This record gives sequence, structure tokens and C-alpha cells, in this order.
Amino acid sequence: ERQRTDARSSPRGTSEVGAQTDPVVVLGGDAAGAAARRGVESAGVWTDEDDDAQAEALRTIALLGERCGQSRQSEGLVVDLEEQLKSESAARQELDAQVAHERSRKEAAQQQVQCLEYELDGKEAALQVAEKALERRDADLQEAHHNVRSWQDAAASTAGG
Repeated sequence: ERQRTDARSSPRGTSEVGAQTDPVVVLGGDAAGAAARRGVESAGVWTDEDDDAQAEALRTIALLGERCGQSRQSEGLVVDLEEQLKSESAARQELDAQVAHERSRKEAAQQQVQCLEYELDGKEAALQVAEKALERRDADLQEAHHNVRSWQDAAASTAGG
């Protein structure tokens, strides 16, 4: 097995990458078999085409490595965003619960105000009735005082005259 490193193919600088360089025989088809036999026959010679192919393979491997890293980074970002979403959802549920609680308190306060208004209306009506009764009694009392004076005046004029 022959391994080769190619620092020229790495965009990040020097790196070591192992690659299989043993000939591979592909079974099936005459053209594939002939090409495989030519590869086996010339297995001892490493050509510029082989260098180019290996460099391309190493670039592809490096690109796949970068994409894998980006994929992991994206997955990490997705996990972070899902956690943020869960946190925001929990916070929203808590706010919804607080809003519902405040609405019920508001409704209870409105009902209490309405009850107090009805009670006040009832007391105002009772006060008006009492004031009218007091006015009638005051008028009756004034009339009684007037009648008493009239009788006193009549009695005094009868006694004096």
C-alpha cells in the first residue's frame, strides 16, 4: 500500500491525508475490464495524471470536511435555536398565564365596582325618600306651629278682650 501526502491541495496549508493507491480491479464490461487490466499492468508507474487525480481527490476530501464542519456548526445552531424557541415559548406561556390572571382580577374589580354602584344607587334612592319624608314632616311641623300660634293668639285675644 502506497500513501502520499500533498500539501499543495490543502487550502488551509500543510495537512497529511492517507489515500489508497493500490490498483483496484473493476469487474464487469469489456471496457471496464480492459481499463482495469491496463491499470494493473502500469501499477508500478505513478504519473502526473495520478498526481492530478490524487490532488483532486484530496481537494474533494477537504471540501467534504469543510462541509461536514459547516453541517455540524449548522446543527449546533439549530439546537441553540430550538432551545431559544423552547425558552421563548415557556416565557410566552408564563406571560399568557399572567395576562389571564390579570384579566380575571380586572373582571372581579369591575364586578365589585358595579356592585358598589348598585349599592350607592340604592342608598341614594333611600336618602331621597328620607329627605322627602323629612320635608313633609318639616312642613307638617311648621303647619302645627302655625296652628298652635293661631290658637294661642285666638286664646289671648279672647281672654284679653
